[in-house]
Amino acid sequence: MDRGIFPDSPSTREEHVPDMPERVLTPAEREALKQACLKHMSTTWGQSHVRNLLQTHNDFIDFCYLIQEPENHIKIASGQYVEKQVHVRQVHDMSDEMAQELVNVPRFTAYAKVIEEKDGKQSVWKGKITTLPLPDQLSSAEEDAALVLDFGHQASKKREEIEAEIRQRQEKWRSNGSSPQENPPDDTAPPTRM
Repeated sequence: MDRGIFPDSPSTREEHVPDMPERVLTPAEREALKQACLKHMSTTWGQSHVRNLLQTHNDFIDFCYLIQEPENHIKIASGQYVEKQVHVRQVHDMSDEMAQELVNVPRFTAYAKVIEEKDGKQSVWKGKITTLPLPDQLSSAEEDAALVLDFGHQASKKREEIEAEIRQRQEKWRSNGSSPQENPPDDTAPPTRM
């Protein structure tokens, strides 16, 4: 007959205990179960063996808590290495490289950032584009000036019209803010530019 862990412990007879239903024990029931186990182990193995077993158990629990602390980790080189991808280039290094790339792009080539919106969602595309070459025959400077003047007249007002509008606003402001006897309006136009 096997005498168990401790060779000098008395042989025990087998007792069949029915299984307990699954449930969470109350603190009082846990304490009673713990005391029953200690009593059974003390009568089976002896008081000194139980004390040694519990001390070993507590030491192992303390060891498990201590090994979790970072200062107790083993930090020596081993034969096993895990390859990790590491970004070693600095941001300014990559920025300088892109600046050189922008300086060296050929004619009719550019980098572009294109923002498209579909169904209320924006998407951004960044990349290199190729533009159309310039026409063979360029327009003269007089044609360019005429085009600018023509477009400018469609999109703007003449200076005299703008100055008249400013004078009207100032006169309206003066008439609403104070009585005419206190501050008579000047006959000279206010300055419209510096």
